Amino acid sequence: MIESIIKNNNAAKSIFVIGILFIIPFLFTDKTADPVLSIRFFGISIILLILSIFLCIYFQKNYGDYFISQKSILYTLILYFLFAILSLVNCNNLFYGVDEIFKIVIFITVILFTAFIFNNQQAIYIFIRAAIISSVLFSSVGIMQYYFNAINIPGGWGWPYGTMSNGNLYSSALFLFLPFILSGAYLFERKWFIVSKIAFFITLLNIILTQTRAVWLALILSSLFVIITISIIHGKNIINKIHELHLARKIIF
Repeated sequence: MIESIIKNNNAAKSIFVIGILFIIPFLFTDKTADPVLSIRFFGISIILLILSIFLCIYFQKNYGDYFISQKSILYTLILYFLFAILSLVNCNNLFYGVDEIFKIVIFITVILFTAFIFNNQQAIYIFIRAAIISSVLFSSVGIMQYYFNAINIPGGWGWPYGTMSNGNLYSSALFLFLPFILSGAYLFERKWFIVSKIAFFITLLNIILTQTRAVWLALILSSLFVIITISIIHGKNIINKIHELHLARKIIF
C-alpha cells in the first residue's frame, strides 16, 4: 500500500502542497524576535527533511541516481550556489552571510522537489488550484484586518499585514500568488474560473490597501510586459479582429 502511494507520487504532492501553501504562510510565534521568518524557515526545513527521506527511499528502490543526473536545472542551481559561496569573501558579517547560504540551500531544495513532484500537467493543475485556494485564505486575513480591525490575528495589527507582520512582505507574497491565479482563470472553466476571479479581485484589493508602491510598480511593469509580449506574438490576429469589429460596426450603423 505504502509503495503504491510513493510510486504514484500522491503522498509527496500532498506533503508539498499542504506544507508549502497551507501551513508555512500561516505559521506565527511570539517567542522569537521575528514573529514569522524564524518559525517559517524552521517549518519549511522540517517539511523538506520529511520529503527528502520520503523521496530518498523511493529513488533507492526504483531509480537510483536518475533524478539527480537527469534534471538539467540542477547544474544552474549549483552554479548559483557557488557564486553565493564566493560572495561570502566580501561579507562584513559572516554570521549573516552563512544565514543567507542556508536560505539559498532551502530555495534550491524546494526548486528540485518542485521539478520532480510536479512533472506532469495534472500535477501542475493540482498545484495551481491549491495556490488559488491558499491565496483566497491569505487575502481574507488582510480583508478582516482592514475592514473589521481584527488586531488579534497573529502577524498583523489592525492593518492589512496578513500573517506576514509587515505590509511590504504581505503585498509581495500576494503579488507572487497572481501568476497562479491568472493561470487558473485562463486554464479552468466553470467553478474554478469563478474562484480564480474571486481570488484575483480580493488579492488585487489587498495589494491596493497595503499601499506598497514597489509592488504597485512591479504590477504595472509586469502587466505592460505581458501586453507587449502578447501584442508581438499575436499582433496580426489582434489587428484583424479590430478591423473586423470596425467593419461590423459600419455595416450595423
